[in-house]
Amino acid sequence: WRIPMSVTYPLSGTLQLTPGADGRGGVMLVWRSVGNEYDGIYYQWSNDGGDSWSPPAAISGVLSRPWSGPFDMYDMVADCAGHIHLAVVARPTAESEVPMGVYHIEWDGLSWSAPEAIYTGEGFPEYPRIANALGNQLHVVWFVRDALFETNTRREVWYSSSQSVAPPRTPA
Repeated sequence: WRIPMSVTYPLSGTLQLTPGADGRGGVMLVWRSVGNEYDGIYYQWSNDGGDSWSPPAAISGVLSRPWSGPFDMYDMVADCAGHIHLAVVARPTAESEVPMGVYHIEWDGLSWSAPEAIYTGEGFPEYPRIANALGNQLHVVWFVRDALFETNTRREVWYSSSQSVAPPRTPA
């Protein structure tokens, strides 16, 4: 194990720290901060297995949900081309009437793609999870509840799939 690295950007209250790896020595960290004054979704990249890191920066085109509780979870998976795919609950703007959505963003080893909306329907989407099958098939699941803090609210589980530009991998 290496000496622990403290992630404190833009302040020391970081949440939902999520690691991802490209299978080629690249490691990605993604997180958000506590509080609404820093509503970006931030990242740091290492192309040498965590020996050195890029300066922290915000992912363009998405903002974290307003801070009201710990209901954000991010998830990442790599395809067989080494691209890292991130699934987040986010919003495209800071306007309060814009609903939360589930977004897919792809890291190609140099930069992030524009966020792609997977879900922007009614309710509160939460806890997205992303998986890869056969090297290029992406599968995302999440749930949506009608009300944010009510215990007796309807919940639905949602699923979506897509295919990355990576070539398929033949199973053994």
